[in-house]
Amino acid sequence: MPNLVIVALPAEDDIVNKISSEKIAHMTLLFLGDASKVPNLAPILDFVRHATNISLSRFGMEVDHRGVLGVDQADCLFFSKSKWSGFDEVNEFRSNLLKQTDIRNAYDSTAQFPEFIPHMTLGYPEAPANPDTRDYPGIHYVSFDRVAVWNQEFSGIEFPLKAYDSSVDVAMSSSSRKERQGGENIPESLIEIGSDFLSHHGIKGMKWGLRKNVHPDIAHIPSGTRRAAKSDAAEHTRAAMFFGEGAGTRRKLIKARVEARKKKDPLYAQAFDHFVKQTNMDKRASQARRERRRKDNSKIAGRLLKDVLLTQSGLEHHGVKGMKWGVRRENLGAVRTIARRKAGLAGPQEIMIKDKRKKIKTSGGQGHPAHEDAVTARTLGQRGKASGLKSLSNRELEQYAKRLQLEANVNRLNYGEKSTGKKFVADLLNKNGKAALTSGTEQAASAGAKKAINSKLGRRVAKKAATIATAAALA
Repeated sequence: MPNLVIVALPAEDDIVNKISSEKIAHMTLLFLGDASKVPNLAPILDFVRHATNISLSRFGMEVDHRGVLGVDQADCLFFSKSKWSGFDEVNEFRSNLLKQTDIRNAYDSTAQFPEFIPHMTLGYPEAPANPDTRDYPGIHYVSFDRVAVWNQEFSGIEFPLKAYDSSVDVAMSSSSRKERQGGENIPESLIEIGSDFLSHHGIKGMKWGLRKNVHPDIAHIPSGTRRAAKSDAAEHTRAAMFFGEGAGTRRKLIKARVEARKKKDPLYAQAFDHFVKQTNMDKRASQARRERRRKDNSKIAGRLLKDVLLTQSGLEHHGVKGMKWGVRRENLGAVRTIARRKAGLAGPQEIMIKDKRKKIKTSGGQGHPAHEDAVTARTLGQRGKASGLKSLSNRELEQYAKRLQLEANVNRLNYGEKSTGKKFVADLLNKNGKAALTSGTEQAASAGAKKAINSKLGRRVAKKAATIATAAALA
């Protein structure tokens, strides 16, 4: 069953085409699954053409290593993901393609690898790669100049990538079209010939893979002057934000040196301004790429989160089922049991009896509900509290009093069942409580007596008592 894939094709003169045993060497960008299950092929083709025109140029990928991939033991070139290796441009192009609804739906409905691994298959054990007979074998870099949408095995529509020095005709030649499609006719609307105006970037006439060290604007300036201007421009750019009245001595010296040399040497000034402008342009372009990538990632993350929240799919449970935040696993069972008892879901616990050192010890017994006699007594007590004891009959009063008396007697008798440590603590608390109560009463009484004596009534009573005592002494 043919699959629908979006691939990048290497340049025709690239050595990888001779070494790969594949019918057409390629790097898969997006795998969209069974082609017969993708309903809207025309919008996908139009969008790939549009995205190719506006967001991707001819590019190259730096080879990281050669190794084996998958259960089929495929012999592959693995491309580097480091900065400036070409991976950022390819990954950004994939993100742009996934913004189209039909591509996104096909991509999400097909099983995918956890992450994008940029690679190119060279061969398999049954069809190994061709030998590299060059004097210095080894593939370190692969150039790509086309993007293709294949809806059959190694056949589909190609979109040439734009070059730096010309417009691009987004179509295939008739011979190439016939070869890719196996002689089938494709609707002209799907392969319409269009040319978009492309602004020129870089050096006029430059070739892909060939770098020029000198820009035409400064090619007439001596190399020594260019190097000095480039070094000073880099240093000036790093310290530019600190120039001013409060700048340090070193930065002031850099600024003074640059200004003096610019006045003395016009060629130096021209080269210096060129490198400063180029650095600022590179910085703005880099910031724009990062911002664009950040927005794309935010949109994709938001869309994925929305899908997860709507469908509740893709969520897996981790940890212990039913565990609570802040509750450790070792006491989770006890916490769960208490919660179940409160909810009335836990049954009574069996009573365990142990005979140790001629003393019977018991444990367990939790979870038993209140007996109906206790419930009846508490019901009568609540009724008497709310409506008065006169609302109870003699039999009900007797029943309520008997139950309370029995519970009090049992609680008093249970004191003898306490351990030695518990008895010591209870006695200590009892003695300290009595002492504290006696001391508090004495202090309160003393304070009350002093307050009474110092009051107006107390002074009158004391004066009268002294008069009576004096009279009695004289008599």
